[in-house]
Amino acid sequence: MAIDARTFWFVIGTSWGGLFILLGAFMYFWAADMSPLSSLAQVACNVPAVSNVLFQACSRINTNITILSYVPDVAVVLIILGCILLIVGLHISTGKEKNGQSWRTRDNKYY
Repeated sequence: MAIDARTFWFVIGTSWGGLFILLGAFMYFWAADMSPLSSLAQVACNVPAVSNVLFQACSRINTNITILSYVPDVAVVLIILGCILLIVGLHISTGKEKNGQSWRTRDNKYY
């Protein structure tokens, strides 16, 4: 049993769009929650006594802070992509063409 294009785009658009929106929101709020802790760790690593003893840990902290600084940007892109997928999925699933008629009519041989 094959599914038609409207059902396919409805399932893809709503499920993946919703998943991207939820994942992007989780990533954004996680990064916002972790930024004070990462700033505190970076301040601690800037103290010479700490950085001399824990130089490998401070190196890893600085690398993780660099990665964490890009997470909100990636999250916003995921949310935008999710919104686009959700809108496209809902729009195609309605089945309305430009003239306002459904694409499944007897006139266009898709019925």
